[in-house]
Amino acid sequence: MPISRRDFFRHGGEAAVWTALLAGMQAQARGEPAQDEPQEPLAPGETDLAAFWSQSFAPPSAPHRGESKPADGSEIEFVQFGPKGARRVQDIAKSPEDLSSLAGDVMLDVTPGRFRAGDPVGGSPEGGFIDAAQLRLDIHQTKSFLGVLPMLAWASAAAVSLDKKGKPPSTQSLDFTTVAGEVAINKILLPGGTGSLQLNVFVANKPSPFLKVLQELATLAEAAIPALGLPAISVEALKGFSLVCGKLEGRGRFLISTPKPQEIAVTQNAWPARASKAMPFPPGDYLMYPIAHDNIVQPEFHDLAIESGFLVNSKLDSSLTLAERADKTAPGLTYVTIRVNVSPVPVNAGTPTKKT
Repeated sequence: MPISRRDFFRHGGEAAVWTALLAGMQAQARGEPAQDEPQEPLAPGETDLAAFWSQSFAPPSAPHRGESKPADGSEIEFVQFGPKGARRVQDIAKSPEDLSSLAGDVMLDVTPGRFRAGDPVGGSPEGGFIDAAQLRLDIHQTKSFLGVLPMLAWASAAAVSLDKKGKPPSTQSLDFTTVAGEVAINKILLPGGTGSLQLNVFVANKPSPFLKVLQELATLAEAAIPALGLPAISVEALKGFSLVCGKLEGRGRFLISTPKPQEIAVTQNAWPARASKAMPFPPGDYLMYPIAHDNIVQPEFHDLAIESGFLVNSKLDSSLTLAERADKTAPGLTYVTIRVNVSPVPVNAGTPTKKT
């Protein structure tokens, strides 16, 4: 039976990833290190990735262990761009009327936009790269759908590679389209209009099997940023996957991090009953950057806009290309952009959602 080039890369790449992970699990079961596990003390800015993912899935009340905490300053600042311009999410919380008016269960559409590597954070190497970085976006349900199904999670991981000159490109597209041309993350079911989001960009100090496979896919498929998406799996299954990846990767340096999943409320109905630390997540474009770079953003904050995923200063010369304006905006800022939309649950996915 003939197989297309795209399907070959997709199935071959996925098989390689799971084979590498399975080999690591088998090695651990035999008491062998899955990789050259770090024995030396952590250097400034380094994080034990297995401990990080273990802590990430721990109950909210669990204290951080020192080795699992990313470098200070890498925690994410969220800025939303909507009809009212650029607003920090803490300001949106004061007047959450811009949240979706849909009632009940909703679908969250997440479209990754751009990534830019800027100045180091917490002892990261210049440009934030040693060889390649991994960008991972997770969305978790916080309520069970229909009250009987287990809580599910979606995750996509992308390799952010160096350019031909050995440096990270100033801005890279994050369409999260796999080598097969399929979108790794798209519509995500959020029962009750609540969920949680986690974004982490980190550099593994030694190439892990996971990153090696993504980089090989990039070479074979001539793709700048290949992405692998996990299907909707239980949160417990995602925890197991994350712990195995952390063991294989060893230690790393975070450029951007949400150490624990950030709870979100995406509808007006969900807002009054939200968790105490939940943030509003209305539709629009989002800029996410490390809080250590707030001093870079602040001088231009009220002039910032997002165009086709690029962060640009609206006062720059309009005769410049979009990429040129993006390069001149907030120099040194490390950031990720995404676009968010909220839509009703299709009838065939369960109980239909009505507008208010």
